Amino acid sequence: KGYKRDNEYLENLAIAYHQNRQFERALAMYRDLAEQQPENTGLKQDYTNVLLQLGDGAKQQGDAMQAMAYYEEAANRATCPRPCWLTKKAWA
Repeated sequence: KGYKRDNEYLENLAIAYHQNRQFERALAMYRDLAEQQPENTGLKQDYTNVLLQLGDGAKQQGDAMQAMAYYEEAANRATCPRPCWLTKKAWA
């Protein structure tokens, strides 16, 4: 009955939240999934993108400290070799 709540289901749900701009819900799902699947680079990239979007939202609302926290978490999770540009984004 219904869908099996496995990692694939949960990842699709996280993507749906992300696409519908429900970033906090997506972030919670991605955090859980990232702990279970640390080798999944596609998941890492989606997780990083949500963090960046949350950082942008916090910055637009004038919450530079929260924006920086999201950007720093994104920089720590980034799959690119030089993620330092991410933390500078909060102050641009």
